[in-house]
Amino acid sequence: MAANDSVWRSRVEAIGDFFNQVAWLEEPRELYQSIADELVKLAGCDTVSVRMLSVAGDEMIGCAVSGSAGLLVGEGYATVSLATGRMPELVKFHRPIVYDMANPVEQDVRTQRGLDLGYRYAVTAPLIYDGTLVGAIDFIYREGQYAGEDDLAWITGICKVAGSIMGILGISDRMIELRITDEARRIGAELHDNLAQPVSVITLESDKALMALEEEDYESLGKGLRRLREASKLACDSIIREAQTLQDPITDSEDLAVAVQRHLERYHAQWGVSVEFNRPDDVIMVSKKVGGQVLHILNEALGNVLRHARAQHVSVSLTASRGMLTLRVEDNGCGFDPRSVSPEKTGIRIMKERASKVGGKLTVASVPGEGTSLVADIPLVA
Repeated sequence: MAANDSVWRSRVEAIGDFFNQVAWLEEPRELYQSIADELVKLAGCDTVSVRMLSVAGDEMIGCAVSGSAGLLVGEGYATVSLATGRMPELVKFHRPIVYDMANPVEQDVRTQRGLDLGYRYAVTAPLIYDGTLVGAIDFIYREGQYAGEDDLAWITGICKVAGSIMGILGISDRMIELRITDEARRIGAELHDNLAQPVSVITLESDKALMALEEEDYESLGKGLRRLREASKLACDSIIREAQTLQDPITDSEDLAVAVQRHLERYHAQWGVSVEFNRPDDVIMVSKKVGGQVLHILNEALGNVLRHARAQHVSVSLTASRGMLTLRVEDNGCGFDPRSVSPEKTGIRIMKERASKVGGKLTVASVPGEGTSLVADIPLVA
């Protein structure tokens, strides 16, 4: 039945109460369930189902259900394609869709199942954030319950509030997912670049060693085993260094120099390379974003010393001046001709990309037989 004036006024007030109840929640699952629980009490319906748009943007994914129609919602309905039934109307017009299960239109689906379970009407209302569809809420009614024009207006209003809250949260979730995807891509590229060669050597030398053993060529067998040991060490180095970087993030309240010092001490203890750290006199405080990229660049630079430079000594300096942070890594290794290295070489490219992500730049200088120098200039605030 249509809401009267007093009920309508109370429902307008309920929108404000609803916002106060759920806006402080930060955990997505907790927020979605709280929205469903609050709305099933306010809307005068039997069940509320909350769904959010998938990252791919082609379907709605069930996030929470409150009420007795969980069986109906769960049966092949938790994930709904935007091409199913009347969902294209929701996408195009951003208006609620009313389902009369006893009198379905041609496009409606699963209406008979709803009637069999004792439900009569359903309203699917869009969740809109900044003009974009981010999700939907289903209001499911039993026989004797009905959503009139005033009810639909109230549902639309409260879904605007919910859409704003959930849209902001959804953007945050997507940003996190994109960052995770980006980091996974970087880890994959680095492991491929650093593990492909030693693993290939291990396979090849294993075959040669077996052949030498069969032929009782013990001199060749000894050489092959030594190459196997070296290749295995390089592979283990890549895995250990990547794991250490992931497990040792910088915090917002930590001096960057302290984090760098800790990283260098572990490097020296593990690999025996002499390390000199020219530590700044002043405390350098940076965000986790900037600090994390600096440590990743340092980690890759130290890895290059092990893999390519064959250096006995590494010098690292960290300075901050006029809003810029400078990380310098120098070694006394074999060096190389920069012109002979492809700009797409994964290690160097990854370091440059990391510096660029926080508004900085990275340069590498090297001369065969005279070592290598790497300099990263990065804004303190990014």
